Amino acid sequence: KSVKISLLLSQLILGTLAVLVGFIKLPIEQYPVFWNLLFLPLISIASAMMLPFFAEWKSGPDKLRQPIQFLGAISYSVYLLHYSFVLYLMKYFIDTYYMDIWQLHTFTVLYLLVTFVLSWCLYEFFERPLMKIREEKM
Repeated sequence: KSVKISLLLSQLILGTLAVLVGFIKLPIEQYPVFWNLLFLPLISIASAMMLPFFAEWKSGPDKLRQPIQFLGAISYSVYLLHYSFVLYLMKYFIDTYYMDIWQLHTFTVLYLLVTFVLSWCLYEFFERPLMKIREEKM
């Protein structure tokens, strides 16, 4: 029962933050206190409140389960690569300042594609073989 309440409360927090940021328009430049003291910690708290629900989630349809398992497997590689490597290099080589909205969307899709492909490669050819070696030694 508390798992469902926690999930519902987390969705309420995320929805409220989405309304504040998306519809009421609270830009970070004008409201840094809101972003630093409320938005970012509340996102973390809401994410943590969803963990018990996902920990109990044992099965589901393949169409839903497989992408989630894939993202879970490569998530650490995404964390390592996405900002410090992929975005930094893309911003270094591609100036986005004068891009229109469609070019920015294309840049974002390219960024996500490169991030997921490189993350999969890092997972498949580095992380997974190391995990196999660790399991063999135990």
